[in-house]
Amino acid sequence: MKYFPDLKVAVPPVELIDLSASKPLEPLELSKATPESATSEQSAIRDLDANQPDQRWLMVEEFLQATPLEPNSRRLYKRELQRFFQWSDRPLAAMTPTLLAAYCTWLETTPAPRTGKPLARNSINVAITALKRFFAWLGTTHPRHCATNPTTEIKWLKAEATPPSPLSTTALTCLWGTLPSLGITQYRDTLLVHLLCQGLRVSEIVALNLANWDGAQLWLPATKNQLAKNQLAKNQLAKNQPLRSMVLHQASRVALEHYLDWRRQHLPESLQPDSPLVISLHVAHSGKRLSYIGIYQAIGRLGQLASQRYSTMVASSAHPSPNDEQTQQQLANLHPEQLRHMHRSPLE
Repeated sequence: MKYFPDLKVAVPPVELIDLSASKPLEPLELSKATPESATSEQSAIRDLDANQPDQRWLMVEEFLQATPLEPNSRRLYKRELQRFFQWSDRPLAAMTPTLLAAYCTWLETTPAPRTGKPLARNSINVAITALKRFFAWLGTTHPRHCATNPTTEIKWLKAEATPPSPLSTTALTCLWGTLPSLGITQYRDTLLVHLLCQGLRVSEIVALNLANWDGAQLWLPATKNQLAKNQLAKNQLAKNQPLRSMVLHQASRVALEHYLDWRRQHLPESLQPDSPLVISLHVAHSGKRLSYIGIYQAIGRLGQLASQRYSTMVASSAHPSPNDEQTQQQLANLHPEQLRHMHRSPLE
């Protein structure tokens, strides 16, 4: 060496490699590679453990422990979330609104093993509620697993209309006994009870005029279904529509005449054929046609008074009945449809 004459360098021996026996290199499969610019959602999915169903259920268990729920609600939520995760094996971060909508459709159309029929709408709404609450909690507590709530666009199903149960004989008797204590609305509300018990709809009562009463029976405008069957024009005037008659019970006819006599004596009005048969007695609407909502309010108020009256009777009775509480609840929650399904005079 020129600058370091005393330095001795030991050079290792060179080994020759026979390339003729080596295997050629396999080409790189680019389709299996993951680009570095992967989205945050893809990164979240990749970071999850391979045993995804167990990881998802750990989140469910944490949700059930962290959320204040009644025991029955906790049991239902656990059942519905278990059903959903058995249906889909996707990781939490891969849940989408489309997937949730498909699941709801599956619930509506797939027969349940126990009944052989699809779930009722109320049961499906329980499942939707459980999913909505779980994913809302997940997005707040663990946003890495739920950047966007997939249940936002999912809507609850409209519950099936359940026909109201008719009033018991005891409840109806108490209701009838409450009518004389109503004061100024006594005669009008008595008539309402009679008309509803004979099957008239609230909308039919609202539309009645004095001309619809001939002293023995009511003449009611034909319903929409009847008009459709007769192929009448939709814009036909009400006065030209065919009428159907309803013969009132003797007690109902008496109630109607008493109500009209009371109006003649106490109200400053001239009863004309086109005058409404049932009117409002509210200070702001006195003399005007009683509205749809007005009838519901009048019947609801009557039910509340009857419930209080029945409660007093039960408290003073020496032999209470096991059905007393049910009767009170029927009266307290009274609505016109309950009376309409009686299909008889309240005096019978």
